[in-house]
Amino acid sequence: MYIIENANILKGERLTSCSILVTEDRITTVQGSLPHYRLMKMDVEPFFMTPTFVLLNSTIPSIRSFPDMKKCLIEQFLLKGCTTLFTYANVLYENELEEKINEVKTSLISCPIDFIIGVKIPARLITPNFIRNCKKNKLPAIFVELTNQDELEKIPWGWIREASFSFQLPTFSNNFSSTKEGTKGSSVEMERYHVKRKNTCTLRGN
Repeated sequence: MYIIENANILKGERLTSCSILVTEDRITTVQGSLPHYRLMKMDVEPFFMTPTFVLLNSTIPSIRSFPDMKKCLIEQFLLKGCTTLFTYANVLYENELEEKINEVKTSLISCPIDFIIGVKIPARLITPNFIRNCKKNKLPAIFVELTNQDELEKIPWGWIREASFSFQLPTFSNNFSSTKEGTKGSSVEMERYHVKRKNTCTLRGN
């Protein structure tokens, strides 16, 4: 545990100064000051803290050459001010979830910026058991491949809600039609399911 003191945090157009308690690499307390803690303190008054910039890129794990990976990360991320890469593992079967995630982690072992890994799955994998496995692995998001609206009807939303209880797991989808009408239809249909079922997953079109 340690304390970050005199942190100048920029939120929108407002600059505030506060102290931050860090426990096991997680921010647990943010207050104006923390005078009662006898912990190691780090004074960051000369600096400004701003929100990180996160970019989504699904092609990074497929880059095998380290020089190509380094060039891509510098040109597409670092030079654009990005400090966190968001990517995903392609999962076709439930029993390969952890294997595919570990493959992506291995490919990013020398990544100079922070990264978070979600999963991309076909709609048939949206089951209570799979959601529980995602919850167990603390995945940040699920990307779902939809081919038609009927797939939404087959998803057991009530059970999905129970399986994801106490864990927010955002879920995004592709549009299953490239036409303007299909795009609008998919977005409306998925939003209807989100509101009607009141589940913790959020399905939205691109």
